[in-house]
Amino acid sequence: MTGNKGVNIFVKNFVRGQKYSFSPKTEKEDYDIMVRGVKYEIKCNYRDNCKIIIEEWYDKGSKKRGWIVTSKSDYIVFVSRKTELMLIYPTSLLKRWYRSNHVYIKDTYDLISNKPSVGLYGDEWVSEFRAIPTNVITIKPIVFQ
Repeated sequence: MTGNKGVNIFVKNFVRGQKYSFSPKTEKEDYDIMVRGVKYEIKCNYRDNCKIIIEEWYDKGSKKRGWIVTSKSDYIVFVSRKTELMLIYPTSLLKRWYRSNHVYIKDTYDLISNKPSVGLYGDEWVSEFRAIPTNVITIKPIVFQ
């Protein structure tokens, strides 16, 4: 298992529960886990509150866009640490929905800054996100528990 709680829940309930093989992420890959050739990016920030966290900026100061722009995964998986519920969205459809509705999203939901993060080599960044209610997203997720 990895140190990532969301990946561990995904492996336990989705991968291993269905007897699939998986390949853990390497530093050169742009996803968290691959199962039978399908790439998944795991987000362990779902709070069972019917909102998903969409990162617009990985680091706005250095103009590095968030995963909603940069992800190369096939699916984004939002995992609840508490209930282990998973909302699985096709990445391309979620990205298309976000682009098509960005003006509405920007006008309706606050852009929230995280506390500064510090990497292994002392590099610092501040990511920014919006909490979007799942009922406004017209892409329906696969719900798995």
